Amino acid sequence: MNPRDGSVITIALILAPLAKLIEFVAGPAVGGPDILAGLSVCVGWLCDMWYALPAGFVLGLIEDVVTARCLGSRAIALALASLVAAGIRSILNPDSLSSKMLAALCGTTLADYVTWGILASRGIRIAAPYFFRSIWIPSALWSLALIGPLHFSVRRMALLAGTVWPPPGRKGRETAL
Repeated sequence: MNPRDGSVITIALILAPLAKLIEFVAGPAVGGPDILAGLSVCVGWLCDMWYALPAGFVLGLIEDVVTARCLGSRAIALALASLVAAGIRSILNPDSLSSKMLAALCGTTLADYVTWGILASRGIRIAAPYFFRSIWIPSALWSLALIGPLHFSVRRMALLAGTVWPPPGRKGRETAL
């Protein structure tokens, strides 16, 4: 793992509980933003695919624990969202905002449908009209609106964190007395 991947994942994991707190306190109960899905897409966009997959899983696990949902439902979904974002980044222009928006839309859509399927397989039924109107459409719109600011923030914080850590192969600063 290179320092950039490590700092991006660390920043995302630090921001995850704060994101859930913001969602619970400031966001509406239904139709609010899913910031962790956006974070997992950012991790997928900024990191190597093989590091983004477990990072997305851990972000989803944090969401499962905080929301007391079916354990693993969001973990699997956000891991796949990170994977989709990393795959789209390898195909499209990584500097384009529209490419990031497409990755966010595809990643959150896949995450929502996978979560819906996992919950249904566990006997937790969500009616299709309610899912489309109150979960999927707001989630897709929020992902389009938040991906730019989230990507910018995570990337900047990761770059700042990367300047704090010494480069690989260097044990630390040696000072002359």
